[in-house]
Amino acid sequence: MTTTQQTNYGVKEIGKLFPSLMKIKRQCIAIADVLKRAFRCSIPIQRDYLIAGALLADVGKPLEYDKDASGKVVQGKFGQQVRHPFSGVALAYKHGIPGEVMHIMPNFWASAGRRSCSRDR
Repeated sequence: MTTTQQTNYGVKEIGKLFPSLMKIKRQCIAIADVLKRAFRCSIPIQRDYLIAGALLADVGKPLEYDKDASGKVVQGKFGQQVRHPFSGVALAYKHGIPGEVMHIMPNFWASAGRRSCSRDR
């Protein structure tokens, strides 16, 4: 592809590039469906907010990590002070993401059975 070509990625193309994002999206849809059945719609489920919060859960990772002198990716000084779930929320706030979505972001992995503050592998 030359630099002058424009690529429009659809859902299928994004899924091929980032298969974990598609898994997360499907997981959120399933969770929303279970919640609706369990609570019989007495609690409003914003499916789009749930999906957005899950997909944005790791958006702060580039702020957490740096490369050392040898080129190895390591947790940087900022990342040691502010983990990516929290820097991600700050980025979301800066860009006007709704509070309901920001609330989900740092809690997504914890609710999925993984601790959001554990060291990433």
